[in-house]
Amino acid sequence: MKSNSTIKPASSEYIGNGKWHYNYNIVESEKDGMTFYDYDQIELRQEPTYAAVVSAIIREIYSECDEMAIVNKYNSYTLGLVTDKSCVEGYKEFLTFVLNIKSTVKKDL
Repeated sequence: MKSNSTIKPASSEYIGNGKWHYNYNIVESEKDGMTFYDYDQIELRQEPTYAAVVSAIIREIYSECDEMAIVNKYNSYTLGLVTDKSCVEGYKEFLTFVLNIKSTVKKDL
């Protein structure tokens, strides 16, 4: 979920009832002489660990069905069952997204 604030958010914040917010992609900007922070935020039902955060961000963008479809299309192409090369680009895009998220979370936590 996209969020914004005039206060720079911490990468993780306990919000009560065993829930946490993890904030990432924090970008500072100026508007009308005020400083704003735009960022992405996910809610976790546990303390933010590397694995939990990475998984939650991936699922925020790609459902399990989406991920399986991307992998199955790629495998179908590599096995010669389909000839649509966009399957390779879709898989490469997904893997790049995952690697970028892992890198971001590793720096934050």
